[in-house]
Amino acid sequence: MQHLDDDQLIELAIDQLPNTSYPVIHQAALDHLTQCPQCTEALAEWGTAVTIGRAASLHQGSEPAAANVWEAILADIAEGASHAFPDPSTDHGAELPQQRTPLEVVGPPRATKDSGTTERTKVGEIHAGNAGNVVVGLTPKALPRTIAPAPKAAPEPRSRWAVPLLAAAAAAVIASGATYLATRSDSATTATAPSTVEAIADLNPVKQDATPGSLGTADLLSTPDSTEVVVDAVGLPAIAGAYEVWLFGDDGRMVSLGVLHDGHGTFTVPQGISPREYKVLDISNEPADGNPAHSKNSVARGKFA
Repeated sequence: MQHLDDDQLIELAIDQLPNTSYPVIHQAALDHLTQCPQCTEALAEWGTAVTIGRAASLHQGSEPAAANVWEAILADIAEGASHAFPDPSTDHGAELPQQRTPLEVVGPPRATKDSGTTERTKVGEIHAGNAGNVVVGLTPKALPRTIAPAPKAAPEPRSRWAVPLLAAAAAAVIASGATYLATRSDSATTATAPSTVEAIADLNPVKQDATPGSLGTADLLSTPDSTEVVVDAVGLPAIAGAYEVWLFGDDGRMVSLGVLHDGHGTFTVPQGISPREYKVLDISNEPADGNPAHSKNSVARGKFA
């Protein structure tokens, strides 16, 4: 069985914090946690450390909240629990638990048939909402305002420095957690396949009375999945109609790639069209007459080389 690595455990610990906007973890990690006590205990350690680290970073340099504020917060998150969470502005000497606290996989609250109260789905269960979307989360049994688990018969000893060291590391994790996940999300959505420039065409005026000089360039790119043409023709004059980009073949045939907007455009070459045969790129002035054929009014043209 392959265990969850530290990066995954840290990410799960951040995800389980209250009032975070991170997405629910992948189902494969949930399934693994239901079968692996070792990873469950390791996640409990990171969960404790991250909770302490976040509380310390939020409390440092701030004024203690009034008692009624704490009570309102506790009443909102307790969901009927019977014991109170200590005010951190006064409880500075509390000892940390000396045993590992297991976590349970739970779903959203749901009403029971008999009492009308709410309960959470047990380990391994999946609870679907009205829309059919499965929502699950991780909740440490020993978090504030929850019922404490029964003590183990022989709790495993822990170094007095273990939790403080984890808390210090968690403070750094909290500070960079949002950046890490945002970067990961951005890199996943913006990654593009590598492309190679196969040829370049210099676009020149077609009409004899036009001002001499290049009107732009067209790059022929190849990727693992397609062939593309990137046109940069900012020197084109303003017209009443629209510019359309074409490829001309050696046999006289032509194929339209699309309309060119503001002198810039990236076009995918249709499958079956070989750049070795369609080497000439043409830009035409097309009137709004509904005729898809070439207007025979070419403005710029170049050959890939």
